[in-house]
Amino acid sequence: SEQTETVPYAEYTYELLRNDEYWMCVNNSSVSGGVVTLGESAIANYVESKLNNKLAKFDMEANIPAGKWIGIMLRQSEPGSSPWDQECYLILVMDTGSVQLLKYKGGDVSVLANAKTDALQNGTLAKTAVRAGVLTEGENARIVFDIAGENVLDCLDSEEPNKTSGDTGFITLQTATAKIYATGRSN
Repeated sequence: SEQTETVPYAEYTYELLRNDEYWMCVNNSSVSGGVVTLGESAIANYVESKLNNKLAKFDMEANIPAGKWIGIMLRQSEPGSSPWDQECYLILVMDTGSVQLLKYKGGDVSVLANAKTDALQNGTLAKTAVRAGVLTEGENARIVFDIAGENVLDCLDSEEPNKTSGDTGFITLQTATAKIYATGRSN
């Protein structure tokens, strides 16, 4: 019998837990009942676990006006800060469905990958499953991003990868807004 194709690295999936105490909400964000609401120019971080060698799984919805984006920050050195004020990987999801992976390290920013998703329609992301994280492969870092059951990014960073075991965070640019739904059990 034929096997159904699945997203890569399924064994590393970790569902974010529905406990409001596991979130650090700053800059226009809040959490209630396992749902994180990010208003304009907001930042929120999942702090229950550093998610080392795990891919965070959650549901997300967003409204992204033209020219704006929402972001997922991985391996942050300074949780609660903007990505450009720390070392981290940043997955940007733009209103057009374009996806970009950036690396902030040592005050520099570099583009590691570009991709596209059809999950957004006119800047709107209906509530859908998302998985994102960084896996360690020897001295390298593999950044993975899936949305709506489709693997969008699978990028190996082998040039001085970020090794910080920092929090996973979320950020909205200016007028973009989003909701993150923890899908794991309550603790």
